[in-house]
Amino acid sequence: MLAVRGEDDFLLSAIALNGLRQVLLAAHLMNVPFAAHEVIKKQPNILWATMKVFYKLA
Repeated sequence: MLAVRGEDDFLLSAIALNGLRQVLLAAHLMNVPFAAHEVIKKQPNILWATMKVFYKLA
């Protein structure tokens, strides 16, 4: 599982994202700079590059 949030996300806090680690030990967490809740709109290149690598490894 890949969980992604923008560093300025107003719906999912960094604390909440890190809380996933306690429940989903295999989760990969990503905090994207210069983005809010809709990471794909603000940082699409970062997100797509990460997803390509993640799914090749999965």
